[in-house]
Amino acid sequence: MDIRELPRWMEKDASLLGLLRIFKLKVPNALVLYTLLGMLDLGFSKMAFSVGVAEGNLFLAAALDYGLFEVNKLILTLTVLFMGIFLWKHRIVKQVMFVANVGMFLLVLVHVYGLTVYLMK
Repeated sequence: MDIRELPRWMEKDASLLGLLRIFKLKVPNALVLYTLLGMLDLGFSKMAFSVGVAEGNLFLAAALDYGLFEVNKLILTLTVLFMGIFLWKHRIVKQVMFVANVGMFLLVLVHVYGLTVYLMK
């Protein structure tokens, strides 16, 4: 699809975050970071699955058996993103997102460490 075929309001921002800006939704940096870490977790999880590592999250492990891992991971991550956007004014959400970002960052570090150790064998 050529950019000239896009509606006028989408010419500059043809991405999810662009759409959020168009609808005047301010996305806090903590939520953007959580979304990026979630996508890194998805990618590293897929790499880990390819070498035989099992999923640690029971809900996502069940989804993996039915071939719905990626869909569920995206839905969970986007649910946190949109809930965070609409509830950001509450102080507790900011604190929860800080803890969630630290947890996701540590999870990504574990993925990187585990895959590095596996590849160094």
